[in-house]
Amino acid sequence: MQITRRIATPSDAPPLAELRAEAMRPSLEALGRYDPLRVRRRFLDSFDPAETVVLL
Repeated sequence: MQITRRIATPSDAPPLAELRAEAMRPSLEALGRYDPLRVRRRFLDSFDPAETVVLL
């Protein structure tokens, strides 16, 4: 398998927010703190495409 990387673009924000929310879900549920809207909003509020690398 070959992995490539690229700098994120603004259009990457929604799918990355979804990926992060699903990855964090078990941990946040265990703490009783999973709020699907909040976890996505926190990511989107701090998302900076220039500081994000997407692995393909």
